[in-house]
Amino acid sequence: MAIPRVDISQEIADWQAAVYGEEVRSANVSALTKLQTQMNNACDGIETAQTDVATAVNTANAASATANQASSDAQDAIDDAQAAITTAQGYAANAEGSAQAAAASATAAQTAQTNAQTAQLAAEAAEQAAEDAARQAQIAINITPDEETIHHASDAVGTISAITYTLEEIAAMTDPSGKIPDASAVESLRESLSNSLEWKLLASQQGSVPVSLPTSWNELNIVIQFPWNSIYGDSFLIQRSHVGNANPHRYSHGYYNTASDAGAWSFEAANGQVMLLSCVRNGAEQVANAIMLIYYR
Repeated sequence: MAIPRVDISQEIADWQAAVYGEEVRSANVSALTKLQTQMNNACDGIETAQTDVATAVNTANAASATANQASSDAQDAIDDAQAAITTAQGYAANAEGSAQAAAASATAAQTAQTNAQTAQLAAEAAEQAAEDAARQAQIAINITPDEETIHHASDAVGTISAITYTLEEIAAMTDPSGKIPDASAVESLRESLSNSLEWKLLASQQGSVPVSLPTSWNELNIVIQFPWNSIYGDSFLIQRSHVGNANPHRYSHGYYNTASDAGAWSFEAANGQVMLLSCVRNGAEQVANAIMLIYYR
């Protein structure tokens, strides 16, 4: 903040021009009052700047402390992983007479090594975050904080939070018994989740014919292809809760481009089935040639 210059040239001129005692006193009072006001304003500005700088330093110190804690947590994870490796090596030494026990120990050692590498990467990320926080601290000391400085500090804290969350995920990989989850079980879970999100084609039905729905599904995606132009169509996304009752739930839609190009279509879903009801263009029913594609997941 620029400190305003003291300008009492007018008061000095009045003082020089004063003839009577009352005029002299008035010029003196005016000059001294202006000096006092401008000096007080300058002091207030300096105190405000000092407060802003102190706040920036405190913020930077807090970010640096958080980064140091993240680095310490990463080192703890590395130490735990090294202990797991040592334990696994002990199991392997004691299981020389059993091929099955030796294989299990080797698997545990490999998994622990992988966890140690992950923890090392997290530690390196924490160190980088600490460097970034220190750089931001230096910036905060040299300038009054603005929106960009605050934004960078928030990014640093967000990065550290992400590192902490990753370390928690690493810790969660070990169950209370101290065993690492079986790789096949993890793959089975991944495949199950993937299958539950993948759309599957149930049927491609032409005309107004009911199509039975599968026993297990959560969402339907109904695609209607127009008989007058196969490259155009419409689609509807339906939740299972919409068709879980005995009363049919009817869906319809339409369009209007010109008087000679307008259409509408509808279908219903209920009692475990869906059926195309109508597909009209320019007043002519063409449902017999329309195609309804039913996808589910």
